[in-house]
Amino acid sequence: MKFCTSCGAQVADNQAFCPKCGKQLNYTQTARPAQYTAPAQTAQAASVPADPETFEKKSGLAKASKVLGILGFFFGLAYSIFALVFAVCSKTDTDGIETKDARVGRICAIVNICIKVALTVIAITVWMIIFFTLMARFGGDIGEVMEEIFGRFA
Repeated sequence: MKFCTSCGAQVADNQAFCPKCGKQLNYTQTARPAQYTAPAQTAQAASVPADPETFEKKSGLAKASKVLGILGFFFGLAYSIFALVFAVCSKTDTDGIETKDARVGRICAIVNICIKVALTVIAITVWMIIFFTLMARFGGDIGEVMEEIFGRFA
């Protein structure tokens, strides 16, 4: 593998010109040239740590999102909605990086919301089937159907 003496880019052994800068290659060099220096890191990239784990201790909203996301499976839809809100808001604490806790809270909340919506649709469908079956049984008399459904509970 060759390297361009002008820009330092890797060049395949069979190429005559650098694909990055276009300079003609008429040598066989197998190491980076001495005059090439890697570009400096930008100030923004240097200020944001590469590892999101460094934010785990910093973001209380992410931890709250995780806890509420898990509790949402047991106690209701409101917990999941708050978990989603906290997961999104926790990104402001961590300079736009989603932490593990926020990710867990977000995923639990989304799964829980999908399950609750599916179960609600199933319950409404079952009740409609029961209602229309009773309507057919009593010849469409809604009063008798209501008495059959709710009269037993009174």
